[in-house]
Amino acid sequence: CPTAGPSLKRGRFALKIANPAPKKTPRITGEHVSALYRGCGIAREPVGEHVPVPFAYRCALVAFWSTGLRVGDCLGIRWGDLELGPECPVPEWPADHEAGWLDVVAQKTGKRHVQPLPQIFREHIDRLAELIPERKRPGSAPVIPLGDPSPRSGDHKRRCNTWRSVNVEAGFEPERFPLGDLRKGAAQAWNRANFPAGEWLLDHSAGNKLTATHYDVGISHLLDAVCRLEVPEALLAVE
Repeated sequence: CPTAGPSLKRGRFALKIANPAPKKTPRITGEHVSALYRGCGIAREPVGEHVPVPFAYRCALVAFWSTGLRVGDCLGIRWGDLELGPECPVPEWPADHEAGWLDVVAQKTGKRHVQPLPQIFREHIDRLAELIPERKRPGSAPVIPLGDPSPRSGDHKRRCNTWRSVNVEAGFEPERFPLGDLRKGAAQAWNRANFPAGEWLLDHSAGNKLTATHYDVGISHLLDAVCRLEVPEALLAVE
């Protein structure tokens, strides 16, 4: 079999190491997302104080699928990161969006990331606000109550195990749709709504660098895409 990759010379012989085939992310359709949303009904841990565990996972699913954030950023969204009024939190670039805005600093890049909230995510946020007493929602508190977002925490292991069970409950293999791959599903949905909005979300274009010129380009696509975003039917239940 032909191989490719760097040579490791040993005496008169050279050993070729084959490059592993790149992992192919399965296309995530609205039907897949709906099945996962229903499958969250099996979730039992980590246990929160005010929010039923299945609904916490459903909120996480909606957040991953609709914002395109990485796992740590998504689970790390704080109440103080939300601007629930229509005015964009960046005064230099005026834009209104009725559902509000998300304003976070990406953990991987350290860059400020501002994007309009999809209406379906806003509806789940509003439901969370109804369930969680106001005194328990300071600006530093996480919006999605699924424990410590750190990948080194015990909650991380429990989330991963639970999500495998959710996949099975939804009718898929345990590893079919990992949480980390849902952001790529988000990009696919946003690109279908208005290309290249999904590339902007994934930080694959200059539009996410938040300069005056690039931000204007990115936000124009995002504002149009967020209004055209297809919402899987099951998510409309907000339960």
